Formats: sequence, structure tokens, C-alpha cells
Amino acid sequence: MQAQHPVRYLVSVMRNNHIRHQQLAETLTEAEELAERMGAAAGTEVEISEVHERAETDLTTHTRELVEELQEG
Repeated sequence: MQAQHPVRYLVSVMRNNHIRHQQLAETLTEAEELAERMGAAAGTEVEISEVHERAETDLTTHTRELVEELQEG
């Protein structure tokens, strides 16, 4: 059994407390570059959040498949 924990970064641009744009980045460096470019406009706030994909293992995949089957049926 092998566990994988992929992490990506979500860059959110807000203006007047409303999210105007969101974009995923694969690395923190890419996210910081995006944030710098998107936050250049006056009055915008930029936030970088880590997005942890749910762990994939043989057990969790099998359990999730069973739950999905139950929900469909």
C-alpha cells in the first residue's frame, strides 16, 4: 500500500471582500509569482492557500468506491 499526498496552491484574488478570481498553481513559487502579478492592481487582496488532495491508498480508494456505489443505489 502506498500513500500519496499531493499538494497544490490556490491563489485567490479578492476585492471588496468578494473573490474575483481563483487559480491553481503546482508549486509555491508559481503561486507566489501569480499572487505578485494578480495583486498589482490597487485595492486587491491576494491569498495563497494550500490545497491538500485527499490521500490515495488502496484502502481509501476501495472504501470510497463502496460509498459511491451505495449512494448511487
